[in-house]
Amino acid sequence: MPKILFISDDSGFLVCLRQSIEHRAQDWHAEFVSDPAAAAALITTNSFDVVVSALDLPGTSGTQLLALAADACPQSVRILCST
Repeated sequence: MPKILFISDDSGFLVCLRQSIEHRAQDWHAEFVSDPAAAAALITTNSFDVVVSALDLPGTSGTQLLALAADACPQSVRILCST
C-alpha cells in the first residue's frame, strides 16, 4: 500500500484534503501534518512513496523538507505546491 505524506501549515486545507480522499483510504496510507518539525521527524523515520509539501512553511520551506525526503527516501516522488 503506497504511503503519502501531505505537509501544509494550513490545517483547514489538510482537513479538506483528508475529507476529499478518505473514500480511497483502502488504496493508500496518508499522513497529514501541519507542523514542519513533525513532518521532518516523519520523513527521517518512515519511508514514504510520495511527499507533497506546501512551499511556504513556518521556520523552513517545503523545498528544504523535500530535500530531506530525497536524502531519506531517494525513490520517493516529491511534489512542491505553492499558492
